[in-house]
Amino acid sequence: MELIFPIESINPINTFYAAVARKDSEGKPNGGFQSENALSREDALRSITFWPAKGAFEEIVKGSIELNKYADFVILDRDIMTANESEILRTNVIKTISSGEIVFEIESDSSIEK
Repeated sequence: MELIFPIESINPINTFYAAVARKDSEGKPNGGFQSENALSREDALRSITFWPAKGAFEEIVKGSIELNKYADFVILDRDIMTANESEILRTNVIKTISSGEIVFEIESDSSIEK
């Protein structure tokens, strides 16, 4: 997937949204930019996980959650695969795991915009 600046920032959630909705963070343009080029949510997720790993010849150890691969993933506060398009950009990372270790965890008393 090609990043088109300044449509979205370097943030995987914004990238996912732009790929699926073909809109910027303000929801423009109405109907999306060249919406016929929108990716499915599955392909958008692969575009920020498996495909970059494959492009770096690292798909044996990265890009998907499987036995004997690095455990690098995030836990989100909503399911971006089923959330309404308008909710995707409000998605927050609750926890980040890298090589099987928790490297970020939101404090339980933190307020997250829902």
